[in-house]
Amino acid sequence: MPDTGGAGTFRGGLSVVRDYRVLAEKAALNVRSNKRRHRPFGLFGGGEGASSWNILNPGDGQRILPTLPMQPIPLEQGDLFRHITAGGGGYGDPLERDPQRVLDDVIEERITIAHAKEQYGVVIRADDPPTIDEQATQKLRHEMRRKP
Repeated sequence: MPDTGGAGTFRGGLSVVRDYRVLAEKAALNVRSNKRRHRPFGLFGGGEGASSWNILNPGDGQRILPTLPMQPIPLEQGDLFRHITAGGGGYGDPLERDPQRVLDDVIEERITIAHAKEQYGVVIRADDPPTIDEQATQKLRHEMRRKP
């Protein structure tokens, strides 16, 4: 999932989405996950990774499940259980990440153009293919470094 790895000189790993459809008439779900309230931390200035989620029947009427249900959750045929893993924390200052690597992440849909700007201070033009605005990137990174 884009924008789920913690920002850093080395970006954290991205969240993975797994969907499970109930084919039987009935089923019981017992799941244990973590890293929702206490997200994966970054190291040496790196940002936190995204939280994990357990969702029953995503969309309208969805139900967010706890990280550790105390009782099995009854499921019926056709129900969809979606598990989204936590993203990994970043390592190092995001403003030190090579802008070319940030651009590569945008091209490979690991992060969005907005995330590149907000988290890494890299201004990317939405050309085809996308390109880095070097001057705007230098200016933005300078401004971001000055903020406490």
